[in-house]
Amino acid sequence: MAIVTAWKYGADGLFGMTLGESDRLAFSGAADNMVPFSVDAWNPATVGVNSSLYWIEGARNCRYVSPAQVSLQEAAAVTLAPENVSQADCTVKVEWKDDAVNTALSNCRFYAFDGVTATEPPAGCKVAAFERTASAIRKNRIGGDTSGKAWDAAYGIGGNAAALSLADQASSAEHAFYLGISLKPTTYGQNSGVKFRVEFDVS
Repeated sequence: MAIVTAWKYGADGLFGMTLGESDRLAFSGAADNMVPFSVDAWNPATVGVNSSLYWIEGARNCRYVSPAQVSLQEAAAVTLAPENVSQADCTVKVEWKDDAVNTALSNCRFYAFDGVTATEPPAGCKVAAFERTASAIRKNRIGGDTSGKAWDAAYGIGGNAAALSLADQASSAEHAFYLGISLKPTTYGQNSGVKFRVEFDVS
């Protein structure tokens, strides 16, 4: 038995690039390089970088505009709804499987944390996120939060108690989560103390 996990991205929406063990997803001022952008501005671009923060490949970009809107690839804002945002528009595709058996996933969540303690939000930034399932956009936080706080600049996802609620997944040989992620720095300087995590129960 082997557990297989992959975080996939790509500028063309085909998720043809896989983040290696020392690679990172980074938020940048440009899609074709690692470029700074302004404090209190939401990410103009998303890119994959190596451990030295050298650009590898651009990713699809989902920039927060409002609790009801997103800008895709720096285009004009659209309503964050299934008719406007496809799975191919998402920042990352997170794949998971147990290669020996079919599994069902429940109590699924996605959040940003400080890279050390799951309960601690990352310092110096704000993160917002949504999930695009096969038919819907999910932007509520866990715990019965029905106001879309995961994709709301006043709240966002910071620590596992303030996670985006992901859809349960029925028994299958493979699973995938399509996630739109947006980040804005709130302090000056390079910030590498941000990690993302998907959690779920398996049966």
